[in-house]
Amino acid sequence: ALIQLSTRFNGLSKQVEGVADAIDEIQRYSYQYNVKILGIPETKQDESSFDTTALCVGLFKGMGVDINHEDIDISHRVPIRKVSIHPKPIICKFVRRISKERVMSLKRDACKVNPVDVGLPENSSLNNVKIFDHLTPKTQSILFEAKKCKDQHNYSFCWTKNSTVYLRKSEDSRPIIAFLNDNSFNKLIYEQTHDQPKSNDVFSSYLDPDLNAFQHSATLSTNYVQNAITQIRRRQVLTICQCMLISLLSNLAKFFEKAMTKLARNIVPKLYAKIWLYSSNLYFAHFCMNIQYSRCRITILLVMSIHIIRA
Repeated sequence: ALIQLSTRFNGLSKQVEGVADAIDEIQRYSYQYNVKILGIPETKQDESSFDTTALCVGLFKGMGVDINHEDIDISHRVPIRKVSIHPKPIICKFVRRISKERVMSLKRDACKVNPVDVGLPENSSLNNVKIFDHLTPKTQSILFEAKKCKDQHNYSFCWTKNSTVYLRKSEDSRPIIAFLNDNSFNKLIYEQTHDQPKSNDVFSSYLDPDLNAFQHSATLSTNYVQNAITQIRRRQVLTICQCMLISLLSNLAKFFEKAMTKLARNIVPKLYAKIWLYSSNLYFAHFCMNIQYSRCRITILLVMSIHIIRA
C-alpha cells in the first residue's frame, strides 16, 4: 500500500510540475508583450488606465520612440505590498512585440526625458525612471537567485532579455545563462585548473569553452556525450542542463553531432540524417530558441533527440 501511495504521489508531483511549467510557458508568451516601468510619478490618486497610457506614450516619445496610443493595448498601475513613498509601478502591454523592442532599445534614455513632455508638472522628476522586461514569477525567482550568486561569485553584470536571465563575469567575458532546475541552481562552472566540475555549489552557468575542463579533456567530453546518447536510446529526454551544455561547448557539440548523426542513420535507413532533421516537425523549437548561443545544426540535433524518444 505504501509503495502504491508513493508511486501515486510521485505521479501527481510530476503532473503538478508539468502544469506549473505549462502555466509558466503561457505566462512567458503573454508577458513578452509587456514592460514594467518604475519611477513615473502618479498624476492623481485614482489614475485611470487612459491616464497611465498617456504617461507611457509621452515617456516613449520623449525617449525618441515613434509610438502612439494604438500601439499600446493597455497600461495600468500595480499595487505595492508594502507602504512606500515611491510611485506604483506601471505594466504597459503592447499590441506588437516590435513596438516593445523599440522601447527597450532606448530604455536607458528614459531618465533623461523632460517631465513636461510626459504631461507631468515642472517640479516632477524622471531621474529614477527605469524600464524592465515584465517577468513571470518563475523568471523573477531565477533573477533573484542569480543576483545573489552574482554577489557571491563576484560577477559584474546580471540582466534579463526575452525572459532569460544572464550573468557576465566582466566586460570581456561571454554571457552565461542562469536557470532553475528542480527548484535549485546546479553549478556547472569549470575552471582551467580542474578536470572535474565543482558540485558543492548551486549556481548554474557556462563559461567560454577555452576556460573549462571539457576543452582540456577529450575523455571527459566523450563520456559525457556517450551518457547522453545512452539516455536517448533508453527513451529518456535530455535535461535542459544537458542540452544547454552541449549547445554552448563546441567540444561537446562535435562529439554529439557525430554520435547523433550515426544514431539517426540507424533509425531512418536510406535517408541522409541531416536532411531528415531539417524536414522534421520542430515542435520543440520554442525551447531551442531559448538557447541563445547554440549553433543551428546542434539545435536541430537536440530537437531530433526528442523525435527519436517518441519514435
